[in-house]
Amino acid sequence: MTTIHYTIAVLQPHTHLIEVTVHIVPDATAHHIQLQMPIWTPGSYLVREYARHVRDFAVHQGDQLCQWHKQDKATWVVTGFDARRPLTVYYRVYAYDLSVRTNHVDETHAFFNPAALVMTVVAV
Repeated sequence: MTTIHYTIAVLQPHTHLIEVTVHIVPDATAHHIQLQMPIWTPGSYLVREYARHVRDFAVHQGDQLCQWHKQDKATWVVTGFDARRPLTVYYRVYAYDLSVRTNHVDETHAFFNPAALVMTVVAV
């Protein structure tokens, strides 16, 4: 069974960036891991493409960088890792759209919509 833990931080609100760290303990038989962002939100039936706001995507296993590629506009695939060891995924999301469908961060507040911020993890 895959275990997933998310940490969300706003360390420099003036940059309008939300930092997301995903700690993954993969299933011991996993060959690759897919991370996906939705392209729409319930109640808002337009294509939103939240992944376009993702910056600085990286995956580590201990001190080692892991291989990854972007499969399509909303899916990242991680390969070449040891399934017996935890992975750490890091990315930042630009958040300067004042809407209930997206994320907004400035010096006065931080609002985020998990659908527009958190990647779904699929271990395969």
